[in-house]
Amino acid sequence: MSADGTRFSMIYKTATSGYRIYYSSDSATTFSYYDFGAANLVRKIEMSASGRCQMAIIGTGSVYISSDYGASWSLAVSSSLGVDVAMSASGLNKAAVGSDAIYGYLANPSTNCFSSDSCSAINSSVVVGVCGSSAGGTFTSAPVSNLCNTGSPTGVVSNTSTYTWDCTGSGGGATANCSATRNYVVTYTSTAGGSCVPASRTVAYNATSSAPTCTPNAGYALTGFTRTSGSGGTLNASTGAVTNVTGSQTIQANFSIPNFDGVCGSANGTPAYTPPTANLCNMGTATVVTTNPTTFTWQCIGSGTGATVNCSANQLTRAVPCGNYGDTNSSGFINYYDVVYGIANYASLPLTITDMNNDGTVTNADLLLLQDYVNGSIATFPVCSVVVGVCGSSN
Repeated sequence: MSADGTRFSMIYKTATSGYRIYYSSDSATTFSYYDFGAANLVRKIEMSASGRCQMAIIGTGSVYISSDYGASWSLAVSSSLGVDVAMSASGLNKAAVGSDAIYGYLANPSTNCFSSDSCSAINSSVVVGVCGSSAGGTFTSAPVSNLCNTGSPTGVVSNTSTYTWDCTGSGGGATANCSATRNYVVTYTSTAGGSCVPASRTVAYNATSSAPTCTPNAGYALTGFTRTSGSGGTLNASTGAVTNVTGSQTIQANFSIPNFDGVCGSANGTPAYTPPTANLCNMGTATVVTTNPTTFTWQCIGSGTGATVNCSANQLTRAVPCGNYGDTNSSGFINYYDVVYGIANYASLPLTITDMNNDGTVTNADLLLLQDYVNGSIATFPVCSVVVGVCGSSN
C-alpha cells in the first residue's frame, strides 16, 4: 500500500489463470491485474511511498520491477536467489536478499525509480562465519586446521581450559565464535633400572594424572619421581601421580640399586648331610654352595655398597659300613665330601673303596650308591652283604 492509502498491490492466485498481481489506484475500490502465469509463484512485493516503484520476487527467485504502479512488469535479474525484497520510501534504493548474497539496485535519481525499467546491480557476497570441525574437539596444542567451514579464521587463543577463535563473516554476514577443549600431556620417563607404563596421559585442565605402573629391573628399586620439564600441578614424589594439572610436563621415575648388607639365612650353622638349598640368605644374593672336607660354605652378597658375608654349615657324617668302601678321601668316616671327591678321583681309587655294588668295576652306579648312603636312602652297600668263605680250624 502506498503512503497515502490510494495505491494497492496484492498477490492472488486464480484456479485457472495462475498467479497475478492485482493493483488499485482508488483505495482498493477497483482492481486491475498483471498475470504471471500458473508456473510463476509471486512470492513478495514491495513498493515506494508513492506506489509508482514496485519490486517483486517471481518464480524461483527472479526479481521483477514496475515503474507504473504495478500495471506492467519487467525482469531485472533472472536467478534463483531471491527470498526477500526491500525498497526505500523514495524508491531510489532497493535490495533483493538471496540465500547466499545481498543484491542491491540503485535507480536513476532523475526518475526517482527504475531508469527505463532497468537496474544497475551491485553484487556484494554475504559470507556467514561457520565453525569448522575442530570446534568442539579436544587438543593438546592449538588447532591449525579445520577452523572454519566458511569465513576467515582469526588467530587461535590458548586459554587455560579452551582454545578459542572466530570465523569472521563478510558482506554483512555474522561472525561465529568457536572453541575447543584444551588438554595437557603428562609424559613419563625412567632412569636406567626400570620402566613405567603408560608412556603418557592426556589430562583435562585441573584434573589428575593417576600414578603410572612402574617395574624395577632385577636388583633395582624404585626410589621416587621428579618433574624434569614443564609445570602445573602437584606431583606426588612417591607415586608419580599429578593432581590439579594445569600444564604439560614430564615426570621421571628414578630407579637405583639399593644398598644393604648380605645376611646369612637359617641354613648357616645348621649341620646337614647334603648341601643346603634353602634359607641360605636372609638378605643379599646367595652364591653356589661349596662342599669342603667337613663343611658347606657360601656367601650372601650385599647390594650396592652393602657388605658380603660368609656363611657355613658343618657336614654330618656316617660310619664306614664295611671295609674302606665309600671312604674315598680316607678320613675314617663318610660324608658328602666323599661323593664329591669320589666323582673327581674314581679312576685312580682302588676297587676296595669304590666298587660298592661288587660288580668288579667302578661306574656311576657305585657313586650313586655312595650318595644314597650319605643322604640316608640306604643303610649299607651291596658289597657289605657278600659273605666270603673262610676255612675253619680243621683245615
